[in-house]
Formats: sequence, C-alpha cells, structure tokens
Amino acid sequence: MSVAVIIPCHSYPELLPRAIESVRNQTVLPDRILLCLDGVDPLRYADPVSDLYPDKRIAVVAHANVGVAATMNLALEGLDSEWYFRLDEDDEMRPRALEYLLKSTTLMDCAIHYSDWVRMGKWRGYITVPEFSKEQLLHGPFILSAALVKTSMWAAVKEANGDGYDTGIDAWEDYLFYLEAACLGFEGTRVGLPLVRYYRHGQSRSSGVDKCNTPVVNYIQDKLDRLYNTRLLYGRSH
Repeated sequence: MSVAVIIPCHSYPELLPRAIESVRNQTVLPDRILLCLDGVDPLRYADPVSDLYPDKRIAVVAHANVGVAATMNLALEGLDSEWYFRLDEDDEMRPRALEYLLKSTTLMDCAIHYSDWVRMGKWRGYITVPEFSKEQLLHGPFILSAALVKTSMWAAVKEANGDGYDTGIDAWEDYLFYLEAACLGFEGTRVGLPLVRYYRHGQSRSSGVDKCNTPVVNYIQDKLDRLYNTRLLYGRSH
C-alpha cells in the first residue's frame, strides 16, 4: 500500500521544516513527500529544503502561482501512489497519524480516512468531528484538508467536474472536493484521535465564509445544482 504526502508551499517557509519533520517522524513512513512550491521564489525555501536531503523520498516541484486547488491537481496528475495525504506547510502530523489512518483502511473499505484534530494558536482546543455522511457534509464542512484520500477518488471527481479540486473557488476547496466525492457515492470514516495539529495565522481565506449567502456558498450551491442535483442544508435556500 503506497502513500504520498503532498505539501503545498506558498506562505510559510520558516514553518515548513516543522511540517516535514512531522512527516519524517511518522511510525509508518510515506513512500513519497512532494513539496509543491506554488509561485514562490525558490530561494525563500532554499534553506529549509536543502536541509532535507539526501532523503530520496522528498521531491520538490516548482511552478507559477496557481492557487492551492490547482497545486493539488498538478501534484496528483500522474501520481502513482494509491493514497495521498495533504499537509499544509504550517501544520503538523502527530507521530502515529499515518499508522492509524492506514490501519483504518484495512478496517473500513472507503476512500476518505480523517481524524479529530487539535487547533493551535489563540483559540486552541481539541476538535471532535462528526462521523461521515453525505447529509452531514451538506450541513457544512468538518473534515480537514489533512486526510488520507484514495487517489482514484480524486480521478473520479476530476472526471465528473473537469478539475478534481475546484480551481474556481476562493476558499473551502477541500470541503467542496469531499462534498462532490460524497455526491458520487464515495464514503469516509473517522478515526477518533487527534492526529493533526492545525494552525491558524491571522485572517485565512476561509474565515470570512459564514455559511450564509456568501459568494463561496453560492458558488458551491450552483455547482451542486448543475452537476449533482443536490441542495445544501444551509445558505441561501434555507
């Protein structure tokens, strides 16, 4: 069973070493670690990246700034790993995260394996997330981008929408991705352990989305209407 960890990089070169060390300290190591430099000066990342070699699992890919959704799609195009885990450059995995998530794949035959998490920073706390269901997703986001996902699920979503991760949305691209996968019949399962530390730095792209008639919510609903004949259980229609 092969797994790749994908780390989109854009804003926090000083925090990247912590993220990568959290991957390298896993009790079960990934086969590949992809560092995807999204429109950043490689020199900004030269020091943290140069410290990582000669770890042959690590590959660095640099391209023009296309946003996190397109960065994920570029990384996944042609990826030969059966599973992938997205880790933002400012977050970190707990040491047994991959061990527990990969064990979950042997117990539950589904395409998304996610966990509880710890929110770091000003509003620090343990976040217990709901069990997976399409209906729960229609009530709003609850799965972090940091989840173990079957690569073939990404391919199925791409076949349905032409992108994979939606490149036309300004926030919640991971939520829309999971929601589209659920509309296609894919299932997920929760591991009830805090396997990720999630850091919030100031004003994030998603912090202004309040589930009530925002452009992001309207965009999601329009797409669900067009492709899946499905209605959100919040937002402009409620």
